[in-house]
Amino acid sequence: MVFKKINLSSEILLFFVIAVFLFFRFSYRHLLNPASIYLMDFKVYHYTAQAFLSGNMDIYNVAYQPNFYFKYAPMWGLFFMPFGFFSLQTGSIIYELLNLILVIANLHIIGLILKYYKIIFHPILYVIGMLVLSNVIVSDIMQGQQNFLVSYLVLLALYAYLKKQWYAFSALLLSSAVSLKLPALIFLFFFLKKRDIRMLLWILIFFISTNVISAALLNPAQPFKLFLDWFNVLFTSNSLLLFNDGTRSVFTLFGRYLSDITRFHLNFLSLSKFTVKGLAMILGFMMTLISLFPLFRSKRENLGKEELVTLSTLMILMVLFNPSVWSVNYSSLLFPVIYALILSRYILLKPAYSSFYLLFSLLICNWFMHKKAWALLGMKVFQGTSELDSVFLPLPIFGILLYIFLIKAFKDCLLLSKT
Repeated sequence: MVFKKINLSSEILLFFVIAVFLFFRFSYRHLLNPASIYLMDFKVYHYTAQAFLSGNMDIYNVAYQPNFYFKYAPMWGLFFMPFGFFSLQTGSIIYELLNLILVIANLHIIGLILKYYKIIFHPILYVIGMLVLSNVIVSDIMQGQQNFLVSYLVLLALYAYLKKQWYAFSALLLSSAVSLKLPALIFLFFFLKKRDIRMLLWILIFFISTNVISAALLNPAQPFKLFLDWFNVLFTSNSLLLFNDGTRSVFTLFGRYLSDITRFHLNFLSLSKFTVKGLAMILGFMMTLISLFPLFRSKRENLGKEELVTLSTLMILMVLFNPSVWSVNYSSLLFPVIYALILSRYILLKPAYSSFYLLFSLLICNWFMHKKAWALLGMKVFQGTSELDSVFLPLPIFGILLYIFLIKAFKDCLLLSKT
């Protein structure tokens, strides 16, 4: 699968141009006027850190406003503590700059993984991939989310495992990603498929040890109370957000169209919450199985690339089936989107294949992530809501279509290679 031979110097230049653009788009004006920055999610980390430094060790029970609790594992509580030494404005600027670095780091590690699987492509696809997800990437940076950190930890862990065979380091990285976002647990199935029990044990050991040590440092008197509080915050948060109007998970999608449990009344069925939840979980289970064991047979020389389909679709599932996923969390789809762009070239050459129509559907769905698309249809407000993407939910639909496209397009590419 060759798009155009990659030139290392042109790739570095492109990364530099992207970094400069992001800096002037976001951080430059904040450096000129620190009071202008407001990273909503970073404020949670900062408020928690300052509360801890002021003597409050109960980090899971402090919130700068209702329901804005710190909900990450103890090791990440320890990680964010240094930000408490800075003012909110200074800490926000530092965090934003780190986030911009992580954007470039994600692009770089995506390129390394694709090269490992001998997928050579033109660097311009980095830019196109970012444009496809431009709305969610901008929102992610402006809110101070940590999705680029999660995706980088996961991708770096996979690269360290596959290319470098640094198993302990890979396990440490993936356990850190799980501590930050529990849905990253889905990548354990990848190692289970490879029957690498040693790797699974390493991940478990690092997850327990790093968080127990962190809890002991954060609250020496009651370290295990932190775990109880963390699980309680996670359970409460996920329960409240499972069918929340603002979330973008498969659970929300099914609740919107298969049940009359939201104020928008777009449903064409009236299933119970329990049934909707069950259907979403069954779908998640089936999609995970298909990711691990695609419904086609690859020749020996294509098994590596089939593994790439598995990893990219697992990344999609990590986002889609997170009960508390917001639009910004879809910035983690940069890896599968770039791989889909690579496959698209071959599909466009042979539009007779059914994956061509999936590609067309993806483009339409992506268009409706933007307000202008709805405005062209004469729709600016629906039942008092101007954020129409939160009403009709094109993002989870896009995620599902992207999942199907990657599997179907890869199969079509195998067929093309035989002709």
